[in-house]
Amino acid sequence: MEEYRAIFPFPSDTEGDLVFTEGDTVLVYWAQDNGWWYGEVDSKQGWFPGSFVEVNKVTSARNRLYIYTLSSQCYFYSCYFYSCYS
Repeated sequence: MEEYRAIFPFPSDTEGDLVFTEGDTVLVYWAQDNGWWYGEVDSKQGWFPGSFVEVNKVTSARNRLYIYTLSSQCYFYSCYFYSCYS
């Protein structure tokens, strides 16, 4: 699951579609090859065109930094406990 930001509103009356406005945060669960994605906004789930959203760059960068920090700590601890420094 990744966090995206709506760059266009998607006002739909079709059952099963995910309605959102420009600027909303959309959690994307999966994307189909035909361009329709499945996600969530404010605890509501449904389908929407993937071209209406873009990756939330702030959240994505924060997640990459967090993962890097965790992997660096794991490397340090594994080296410490398994004598990488000897």
